[in-house]
Amino acid sequence: MDIKRLNYNDKCWWCGNIADSREHKLKKTDIERIYGTGSYQDKKLILRKNTSNLPLRGSKSDYMKFEKCMCKNCNNARSHSIDVDYTFFTDYIFKNTSNIFNEGYIDLTEVFGNQWEEKTKNIFRYLAKHVACQAATANYEVSNNIIDFLNKETDSLIDINFMFQFRELNLYLSQVFEDDAYKQLFLGDFQYTKTSSDSLGVNNLYGFYTLDWFSVNYLYQKNIVSKVYDNKSPFDNHKILIEIVGRQKYPSFKDITNIEEMMNILEYFDRGKLSKLSQKLHEDKVAFNFLNKLQTFKSFF
Repeated sequence: MDIKRLNYNDKCWWCGNIADSREHKLKKTDIERIYGTGSYQDKKLILRKNTSNLPLRGSKSDYMKFEKCMCKNCNNARSHSIDVDYTFFTDYIFKNTSNIFNEGYIDLTEVFGNQWEEKTKNIFRYLAKHVACQAATANYEVSNNIIDFLNKETDSLIDINFMFQFRELNLYLSQVFEDDAYKQLFLGDFQYTKTSSDSLGVNNLYGFYTLDWFSVNYLYQKNIVSKVYDNKSPFDNHKILIEIVGRQKYPSFKDITNIEEMMNILEYFDRGKLSKLSQKLHEDKVAFNFLNKLQTFKSFF
């Protein structure tokens, strides 16, 4: 089942009303956790998006927001509990960095107590909202399953699979240099594959974002979760696997001449888009391996 091309024509992809609100691409609280509040003018920060470096003046920068693809009601009132629970989750993550690295997983009962089941779904509703905004602004449909999951009309998110990572060298660099320039805030390419050049749709859409050392990778492919979990709900489990990308896995930086090049390699060496120093054949192979991993990876156990 292809993901179809679709122009929402300035309508909210969630409810169909006029799109008059801009959702943050990376959550405002996550930005401020890394870089603080107020103006970033003196810090001379940039947002690295694909191959572009965009000036980041503050957490409310327009560069940090999608184009208008939601209405104010969906982006605020309807999303409120989703946003609150996601923020609580990421707060827990960054307060428990050492434990997560040592254990390689997050026990959601430790995060949310006896409310873990519904609040876990809210975490994934927030992530689904992010993927939906990516799709809608790229003129692709947001599937009925994603909408139904956000509306709480189904407990199963079957069209998006996730993989979470602890990227050790990212953390090491930000700690050693104690410089905001070495703290990653990275929004990866939104990519796709398709089997036929004649098709207007695509087989899947995939991408990632990184907050310092914590990285969220996702694959939007219809019915993918049913295949990965053999038609069982991943939300029946209360442990989320965190893949540890250890320092020994990173490539050498000996030929790197600037920090932008280094940061791009930090994010793309295992995802298939390396620096200009790499061979295209190698890039294609790594990209295939990354996509294959997203199609088979189980976050819950």
